[in-house]
Amino acid sequence: MGFFQDRFSRMFLTSTSLEELSQQIQALRYTLNSAVQDLVVLKNVLEEKGLMDAALYKRLRLMRMMNDHSSAGPSSSVKYSIYPYTLSEHDFLREALDANETEVKSFEERTGHKESST
Repeated sequence: MGFFQDRFSRMFLTSTSLEELSQQIQALRYTLNSAVQDLVVLKNVLEEKGLMDAALYKRLRLMRMMNDHSSAGPSSSVKYSIYPYTLSEHDFLREALDANETEVKSFEERTGHKESST
């Protein structure tokens, strides 16, 4: 098994020791760093193609940052940027993609992954 495959499999294991937990955290850190690099590259592509509106980006980014610091209102946690990424696949389908139960069932059938009640 190659280094990438080791890192990939480590992310989904249940850690039973401090060493395994440390390796899992390292794998997650690597994955997060890689995802951030992709975001930076995509932003650079938009800029180089002349599709990046710096003023709009600044306004929306500041708004997002302020919203993530706001705790006003009911169910304020769902307004945080990270919220959709903390959902189970089924809840993400329902909440972020507005999938109906037929679409969720289709996902289950295609992936063989049923939602657990725990």
